[in-house]
Amino acid sequence: MLNSKEGYLVKLGFHRKNWKRRWFVLFKNELKYYENEDLTPRSTPLRVINLCEASKVEKDPTKEFCFRLVTSHRTFLMCAQSAKEMDEWVEKLSWKLQNLTASSGPDNP
Repeated sequence: MLNSKEGYLVKLGFHRKNWKRRWFVLFKNELKYYENEDLTPRSTPLRVINLCEASKVEKDPTKEFCFRLVTSHRTFLMCAQSAKEMDEWVEKLSWKLQNLTASSGPDNP
């Protein structure tokens, strides 16, 4: 799908501050992550990030191939395998956030 994406990213844990490799799935207004890519119809994500609660996505200048997704509850730090892959994730997430903002603007309550 044009505005969907999935793949492995390494994310920084919130409590333990360790890096974990997770399978991320971007679909509709959600970014979900799982322990691995072996998904079945009964697979439950470790977390679902509602993009309606996100305010921005930006590249992180302090770590190679990393970006931040800022939500009202938390800032997620994630790293890709390459600059190209990071750019793809940032581009897709930015597009989603822009379209969510546009669809909930003053003309579209």
